[in-house]
Parts: sequence; C-alpha cells; structure tokens
Amino acid sequence: MHRVVCSRVIGRVVSVRLCCSATGSDGIPNRNTPVKASRDSTLLRFVDWSLGVRKSQLQLTARKIYDSCCSVDTGQFFDTCKMSDTFQSFFSIHLLHFWMCLARLKQEGTDGKGIITEMNKMFWQDVGDRIGMLGRINARVAISNKKQLSHQFYGSILVYDEAILSHDIILAAALWRNFLISDEAKEDMFVLVNLVEYVRRQLQHMDRISSHDLLEEGNITWLLLRSDIQQKHSNDK
Repeated sequence: MHRVVCSRVIGRVVSVRLCCSATGSDGIPNRNTPVKASRDSTLLRFVDWSLGVRKSQLQLTARKIYDSCCSVDTGQFFDTCKMSDTFQSFFSIHLLHFWMCLARLKQEGTDGKGIITEMNKMFWQDVGDRIGMLGRINARVAISNKKQLSHQFYGSILVYDEAILSHDIILAAALWRNFLISDEAKEDMFVLVNLVEYVRRQLQHMDRISSHDLLEEGNITWLLLRSDIQQKHSNDK
C-alpha cells in the first residue's frame, strides 16, 4: 500500500515540476500556468519524507533477512558435508545462504535491489568483524585475505547464478568447486546429491514467500539440510 501511495505522489510531483518549469526568463510563471507554491512545496517535502520512510523500512527488512542467514544451523553442514569448524567453512555456508536470499530478492524490482545493496554492506561488515575476532593479523596478510574472499564472493555468486538456471549437473559442479572443502566430502557422491537437493528445495520454498512477507516482514525460514537421500544412505551403512 505504501509503495502505491508513493508512486501516485511521485507522479503528482513530476506534474508539478513540469508545471513549474513553464516560467518566463524572469522566473515568474507564465500566464495560464497556475502554480500553488505553498501546496507544491508541502507535496515535495512529503515525497522526501515518504521516500526516507521507505528507505528505512528496506534497511530494517535487509537486517531481518541478513540475520536469518546468520541463524542457519551450521552444525548440520559441518556433519553432513564433512566440514571443520573454521572461518572458511563459515564463509562458504554463509555465502551460499546469502546468495539464495539474493536470488529471491532479484525478483522484487527496485525494492529488492535496495535490500540487496544494504545486505551487501552488512555481509562485509560481518566478515570484517569475524576476521577481527580471529586475532591480530599482519596488515599485508589481512589485505591479501580480503582480496581472496572478495574473489570467492563474486566468483561463487556468478557461478551459482548460472548454475541455478541450468541442469542439476551444472549446479553440482558449482557446489563441488565452490562449497565443498574437504577431499572426503568431494569424494562422497551422496554429500553432493544431498546438497544439490537442499539448494533446489530451499529456493522453491523461498519462491513461495509472498512479496509482502519478504519486503515488509523479512520473513525467511530455512529448511533442514538432511533429506531422505541422506537418511537412506545412512541407514544402508
């Protein structure tokens, strides 16, 4: 509702500005160009206020969605995907879920882009804070690490974007290269099959979230990683 009102008001402001542009060289409105300066000024102030409110709302939504990424149960990935509890494992898990949020938000036009911009800021602030928690690091090493993480970030998102539109084999290859860390996990077919199935299920789950719940409430829920495939494999051992 708020977005509809904003659109109508902004349309009115455009009309007002076009009307105001029809002035003489001395800045005085031409004849037959009625301008109610006081009312139009109030309208412009209202638009500025309305846009500010919308931006604040999107920032709040971005924070809720980002916090949901941080609430993912990493333990299930450590166990199922044979990952150690390290910063690199955290980064890979966090990035995968962050990307799934971006994939859903890209369907929401301008508002979605605004939230993505805010979430990107939060992501790198969070990464910087977590690196700082690891202890004192040489400045040159820190810069090198950030560059490597940046390459991994943009490279993974690009590969995931392309893979999700293709066959499961392509998605499996993307996850094998960019997500799985240990050789043991890379050699276990069931780990990869389970991971591909999880990503597909989660994205389908997120597609069912309404625009209102996503943009206004920031409601994102995460499914469990373990699927019937993994359970069957465990039972067969």
